[in-house]
Amino acid sequence: MTDKYSAQRLRGLTDAQLEELVQGLSPETEPEYWLAVMEEYSRRESAPTPDTETAYRDFLTEYAGQQPLFCDDGDWDEPHPLERRRLSKTMRILLIAAILSALFAATAFAAGWFGLRERSLSTGIQVDRFSITEEGEWEEQETEAVLFIPAGYKDSDEYKASEEWFLFDLAYRAEMADRCVAAGLGSLDWTDDEGASELLGNSMRIYTAGDVPMAEKLLEICEKYSLKLHIYRLFAADMEDFCRLSGTEPFGADMGEAYVFEDGSYLFQGSFLYQGEYLDYSLERHIEGTLPPFTRRLGEPENYEEWEYTTSRGCTVCIDWSKEADWLYYTYEQGEAVLNYGHTVFVSYAKDGAFLTQWGYVPGGKEAAQDFAELFDLEAACTGRP
Repeated sequence: MTDKYSAQRLRGLTDAQLEELVQGLSPETEPEYWLAVMEEYSRRESAPTPDTETAYRDFLTEYAGQQPLFCDDGDWDEPHPLERRRLSKTMRILLIAAILSALFAATAFAAGWFGLRERSLSTGIQVDRFSITEEGEWEEQETEAVLFIPAGYKDSDEYKASEEWFLFDLAYRAEMADRCVAAGLGSLDWTDDEGASELLGNSMRIYTAGDVPMAEKLLEICEKYSLKLHIYRLFAADMEDFCRLSGTEPFGADMGEAYVFEDGSYLFQGSFLYQGEYLDYSLERHIEGTLPPFTRRLGEPENYEEWEYTTSRGCTVCIDWSKEADWLYYTYEQGEAVLNYGHTVFVSYAKDGAFLTQWGYVPGGKEAAQDFAELFDLEAACTGRP
């Protein structure tokens, strides 16, 4: 094995670099290299645990080689030693391929997509934020703005471009508003929609680029990362219209409010019935190759509990549930208003270049969060293009 593939060299790689090597493995890869990479990857604490028992069983079921995988001596003719070595390598490659397939089918954590801690961007910019006091009242306080990256695997062009654009957008708006206020003007007097529109066309409104410098920065970032901008969005009249515009199959949602971008990305908002109450949710899909047009501000990511969950439809998702109540709502019992507390939930799923986030509030704990993840067929919501 060359020094490039030595155990010492592999140990020096970051998790992201090693995962990139894992994803690039193929049946043509030199077996010794393949085994070295997989051994190093599997020993990392950050590596997910595949269902090797199922993968091994599937391998035994599907293996269609000319020789039996296991047999007693004399059950088959002994090959030449070199041929035996070639068969052994083939067996190892096929078995590792089955385990590797199970690894990435079981979880997308290895790709760096899931989890608010992986998808949150600390900005260092202070903003006003509301929180719930112990007395059950809203309290405004100043806190750092933490932004949510809605698309792209960690270190992908979509992810890096989103970080640059959303951070610039937040900082630039705050700076221009402060300048205007200091000059005795209104906080939005810096905007120049006409100038920005000359550069961006309809994309100006989609990305809310407020003036020429913002429009120029947006174009600069897209050129840097070879990404497209959304150029239009259409509002869906009903579910049939939504499925036609987005290319998806029905995924179990009743029609709410939805708009679809030209590449099939969409924002779908509605309500669902849970324990006798209608609760709001938002479902958004972003397609790789295009810069996402909006983000969300998060609370403190460390306040979320995160776990992997497989839905009854077989979709492996990541759930982030706020351990502290951060949502107030009222129900009415015998004519009297009763204050209730809820928890923010994010459900993340990715497939075939589409990144799906389901967001809402639930009135309970982890079980309620998993019920929320069961609302829709997320694979159907993720697949399909117009």
